[in-house]
Amino acid sequence: MSFSTSSPVSMSLDRQGSSAAVLVRADVWLPAGLNWQRAGSLLFQSIKDDREAQTLTLATGDYQVKVTISVGEDKTSGPYLYAFSVGDQQAVVDSGTIDPASAPDDGEVFSAEFSLTVA
Repeated sequence: MSFSTSSPVSMSLDRQGSSAAVLVRADVWLPAGLNWQRAGSLLFQSIKDDREAQTLTLATGDYQVKVTISVGEDKTSGPYLYAFSVGDQQAVVDSGTIDPASAPDDGEVFSAEFSLTVA
């Protein structure tokens, strides 16, 4: 999966359902042979907001983005849905159900990687 955009790079997290705390960390890496360099990180952790949007200023070039998504219980059981996007293109979408009654400390961690070209 790859995305192409201009700087500043816009990334967003959309959440639906109030049963889960969805947190995202997006690390942006500049491949440099064996010595990759981190170009920046974004944290999406306002769990009560339906939408979070942030920007990151990057130089022209090719990057790798690693997204780590933590889904944990908030207060109630029920469904959740989230979508992580670069610009207006969805990069990661998932849904499920959190049920702390049948599984205390119910939660999951997902990760995804994609290429990002900044023109």
